[in-house]
Amino acid sequence: MPNLNCTTSNGVGCAPSCARAFALRAFPQALVLLVAMLLQAVAPGVLKAEDLSPTVSVEGQYTGRGNVRNDQGAVAISTVSVVASMLPVTVEYDVSKYDWHNIRRLPFGDKQHEPWDTLHLLSFTFDYARNISGSWGVFGEAVAFSGYEEELSGSLGLNLTGGLSYEFGPGLKLNVGATGLFHRVHSRPMPVVRLDLNQDARQGFSASLGFPENTVAYRFDKTYALRLAQTFDDTIYRLADDNSIGHKAYLESVGVTSGLYLDYTPLPGLTGTIGAQYVLHREFSTYNTNGNKLDTFSLSNAPGGLMHLEYKF
Repeated sequence: MPNLNCTTSNGVGCAPSCARAFALRAFPQALVLLVAMLLQAVAPGVLKAEDLSPTVSVEGQYTGRGNVRNDQGAVAISTVSVVASMLPVTVEYDVSKYDWHNIRRLPFGDKQHEPWDTLHLLSFTFDYARNISGSWGVFGEAVAFSGYEEELSGSLGLNLTGGLSYEFGPGLKLNVGATGLFHRVHSRPMPVVRLDLNQDARQGFSASLGFPENTVAYRFDKTYALRLAQTFDDTIYRLADDNSIGHKAYLESVGVTSGLYLDYTPLPGLTGTIGAQYVLHREFSTYNTNGNKLDTFSLSNAPGGLMHLEYKF
């Protein structure tokens, strides 16, 4: 029988391997859930007419040089993203270029070559929200992603989010639920608590406050809006077979991004955004091919910027 109690025959804990096993066993159930949500979402009354309009966007981000573990080398990151969406489905492709400095001082790699140069992230997202009774509703999101350096094998992961919402009155809604990351490296559950204020406002203040993300915005008119936002990022990449970190090793990149953004909408459907960002609480964690953690390396906080262009047909 499979060991479901996270202990070996002599009673010693085996949490890391059990977590990976649970993640792998969870994939079929998660995919069934995704299909079920899709079938429900296409039912009459779930989507508004305006939600069916396709949206495309392109975005560029730059995070300045951050020192690795007490000035043992440094790295700056440039990322370009392309997104296509027609609710409830969104497809996104990100490519990130790493600019390393003082490679010989890095606490990982072979100290002669860049540990990695370019990382890719491909994701498919399905969003779901529906009123179920009176002021009560449900929400959910399923994200299938693949983060990789060169080879795709072993890079698949899932992020599932779901919960209940309650609308206290016009413009005031509370959302409570949970989100979980499922990957062969590890699984990680997190709570979701969000209070939405005036989300449909065409002018004035609006906010989405809670964990793990926050946004406060002020729309001056139909053309200009100012936003203050904070997001939590956690991405796992499958490194190349011959990467100096290890054969078929993995990298997990974690950080919190805070930013101030100006949205400009000169034409209906067309929005441009510029923003100043600051990335903090950054870490790189490396894992071997079996998903066992090798080490964790802190990175210093770093400033950055963003440019975004979006068109809704």
